Amino acid sequence: MSLGITLHHIGIVADAAASKKHPLNHLCYRIADIVYSCASLQPGGWFLISEPNPAVAFDGRPVAWLLAPAKLVVEFVQKGDQNSL
Repeated sequence: MSLGITLHHIGIVADAAASKKHPLNHLCYRIADIVYSCASLQPGGWFLISEPNPAVAFDGRPVAWLLAPAKLVVEFVQKGDQNSL
């Protein structure tokens, strides 16, 4: 299964963030299966900052925070219905 997140993509964004030309706090992805996604990325060097927990800002859907190998913070939000973020 592809999560749609490639190291090439993360590397480009991390380089832009490090350049200070484009201030970037984090990236956020809507994920169909947040638990699976978090678990499958950890062997590849991703560090789980925060386990998936319900978030008020996303109607109680789980949110997890990770640190990518390129030292970029990534937020995963469990995918909701079509009208949700």
